[in-house]
Amino acid sequence: MLNSNVSIISVTQLNTYLKNIIDDNVVFNSLLVKGEISNLKYHPSGHIYFSLKDNESVIKCVMFASNVSNLNFRLNEGDKIIVSGSLSVYLQGGTYQIYVKNIEKDGIGNLYLEFERLKKKLEEEGLFSSYHKKQLPKYPFKIGVCTSSSGAALRDIISIIKRRWPIGEIIVFPCLVQGEGASKSIIKALEDSKKVSLDVMIIGRGGGSIEDLWCFNDEELAYYLYDYEVPVVSAVGHETDFVISDFVCDVRAPTPSGAAELVTPSIEELIKEIDNYKLDLSKYIHNTLNNYRLLISNLSLNFNKDSLISLVNNKKKDVHNQLLLLNNYALNIYNDYSLIVKEEVNKLRNAFKDKYFNCRNEWFNVVSVLDNISPLKVLLRGYSVVKTSDKVISSVKDIEVNDVVQVRVSDGKFYASVTKKEEK
Repeated sequence: MLNSNVSIISVTQLNTYLKNIIDDNVVFNSLLVKGEISNLKYHPSGHIYFSLKDNESVIKCVMFASNVSNLNFRLNEGDKIIVSGSLSVYLQGGTYQIYVKNIEKDGIGNLYLEFERLKKKLEEEGLFSSYHKKQLPKYPFKIGVCTSSSGAALRDIISIIKRRWPIGEIIVFPCLVQGEGASKSIIKALEDSKKVSLDVMIIGRGGGSIEDLWCFNDEELAYYLYDYEVPVVSAVGHETDFVISDFVCDVRAPTPSGAAELVTPSIEELIKEIDNYKLDLSKYIHNTLNNYRLLISNLSLNFNKDSLISLVNNKKKDVHNQLLLLNNYALNIYNDYSLIVKEEVNKLRNAFKDKYFNCRNEWFNVVSVLDNISPLKVLLRGYSVVKTSDKVISSVKDIEVNDVVQVRVSDGKFYASVTKKEEK
């Protein structure tokens, strides 16, 4: 009996579920797998189908045409190779297989593994990001070349630049491009180039084995190229060769000759373009002059002396009438505003008078109040103020017999000696 507690799913649902599990696992997104080729098939579409096996197991592989174009050798049955790619499920067949991006022969497997490791690391750090890429100048006048001074690559670059862009100055910075110390030699040449105000730099060499090109896979060189201020074109090896500098530099050229083509405009095409501009400008000027000649001719036919005088007189009348209207308008505005100003002045004058009289009456009232409460008024009624030298006497206790006091009355003051004191 079937278990009723388990949901029934379709084959597609099962395969899709397994595909999602594999696709979501980061381990399967970037694989390096080595083995021996079997069941090899080059499809007319450009895809390559094969199996990868060892002594005990086998797995299917497919390399799509877009990636096959980067393959620089032909696969054969029994070849021992290392593939890089990702694992996924082929839904229609219900099988899992490796989707191959790159293939290297197993004989150089260690170098290839190191290349893939560094490539992945630098890519995660953003050294390959397109946001960092600088545009090549349209018209470079100082072109730097960092390569071997005795290589064929330099001769090709110089030959093409002189043919395409003879007004450009080529400045060579010689360096080693193979063997021990080559990467440091390239860095030193690039450092020397900073003493010159370059518009663009080409680094590279001719083709060779992965060992020959290995100095361009140097990590220190990659960081140096990333920080280099001038646009750099990487031109290493042949079209199918890829090195780390290709990914870090601003532009990758398939060959050194291709780099010379990329960095230079064709002076012949530029001259043709300028000639076309001159021709277009000449046509434009010619057509404009003809149009103005025709316009003047039409005007001369439509206007004679009398009509021109009449036109001028009419315009003078129009101007005179406009001046009269403007004068009347200005006069009306002046009169209107004069009345408004007069009314406002009268309002201000009346307000000022009212304020003045109000303030004067308030002042008189304050003076009257102050006068009524003035101590002098009290003195006029026969009162006096008695003081010693330092204070006013307000109590019998504040004075002693024989003290000399000052007596203030309404019209002056006098001094007296205390002969006797009495308390209530």
